[in-house]
Amino acid sequence: MSLCPETELATLQSWGFIPLDQKYENELLGVASTVYRVVSSEKKTPPEPADCVTPLKFALLTSPGFGSMLRGIVNLKPQNYQLFAGMMARYLLENYWLEIQRI
Repeated sequence: MSLCPETELATLQSWGFIPLDQKYENELLGVASTVYRVVSSEKKTPPEPADCVTPLKFALLTSPGFGSMLRGIVNLKPQNYQLFAGMMARYLLENYWLEIQRI
């Protein structure tokens, strides 16, 4: 099973979150890489992508870049920010896993 189902991918696309602007991509991958290192340190072994979903979701919510993305979407209500942060976390971990591990 995919970490980021097609329905979530379609939702992220329809709301304009992906494809990622280069500026946001670099920042979000940096956040994801930091989460990867923290989870790896806590586990004492390299984590799997699924191990990083929840911490990355919450890290994205405090990220200036992702916050800017959220606020830039006119009809997106703040009560949906966590939902989109979770979808973005799964998307990043599935599609950029090798990059996240190398940063």
